[in-house]
Amino acid sequence: GLKGENSVFLVTDTQIVDEEFLEDICNILNTGEVPNLMQPEDIDTIAETLKQPAKDAGYEWHSKEVIFRYFVDRCRCLCHVVMAFSPVGATLRTRLRQFPSLVNCSTIDWFTEWPREGLYTVAASVFEDV
Repeated sequence: GLKGENSVFLVTDTQIVDEEFLEDICNILNTGEVPNLMQPEDIDTIAETLKQPAKDAGYEWHSKEVIFRYFVDRCRCLCHVVMAFSPVGATLRTRLRQFPSLVNCSTIDWFTEWPREGLYTVAASVFEDV
């Protein structure tokens, strides 16, 4: 956020020891922030640090709230959430029903085992000139 660097937040299903963690992840997916995470002193620091970048980006920089909105928008662009969940069993299905943002605010890529014939075909095309 403050440094303007890209980052990845990687979470696997084995790291979720309490379902409340998913509530925070869904808030990040929906709004780009976790409610009430920042203390007033943190917001003051953010507002002071990002005053000029917010102004340069066309935000009304006289208000801490608007500068904080710029900070959140910037974080949404720079932070990428990657979730690695196993589809085995009912856990994923239950979580998707309980937390619809996991589906509505993300792209789901299913990775399964490749068939032997597919692996052979790809390998043959890659190495045909070798």
